[in-house]
Amino acid sequence: MREPNDVTTAAGVAPAASGVLVSIFVPDDHPLLRLKAALDWEAITQLMVSGWRQAGKNVAGGPGRKWPVSL
Repeated sequence: MREPNDVTTAAGVAPAASGVLVSIFVPDDHPLLRLKAALDWEAITQLMVSGWRQAGKNVAGGPGRKWPVSL
């Protein structure tokens, strides 16, 4: 039986990322770019942070693991 992964380890414990930075062409009418332009992301972020804060998530640098707001 496998041991469960510990997803609460500190970020400093994880191995450093390695690789090569690449860029690709993405057309202006790509659906994700259109979605990015169509939605008010600032308003969505404010709404989500408010709910996460009420649920006790660390959205403002408090103790514990920081909640990934930008995700």
